[in-house]
Amino acid sequence: MAFKAIHDVLINEWDPIGVNDAPEAQDEYDDYIPAVFQLITDGARDEVIANHLEHIARDLIGLPPSPIRDECNLRIAQRLREVLAWMNN
Repeated sequence: MAFKAIHDVLINEWDPIGVNDAPEAQDEYDDYIPAVFQLITDGARDEVIANHLEHIARDLIGLPPSPIRDECNLRIAQRLREVLAWMNN
């Protein structure tokens, strides 16, 4: 259930390559879910999660650095933490 929640945030809210409308690409970010889940459950700060999302975008997906994405990554890190906290209550 937690992995599905992370999937939904990554594909619908983070989506750095803009594939959320493509039915064939709905699993595009699924390989990154376990590490994101682990960071959150280990209590990583939002900045650490945001840095990990940036690592994914730049180093694994191959996108250039972007100050706009930096802000988005932090917002998504906070959102991921909120979603998982809500699930645990």
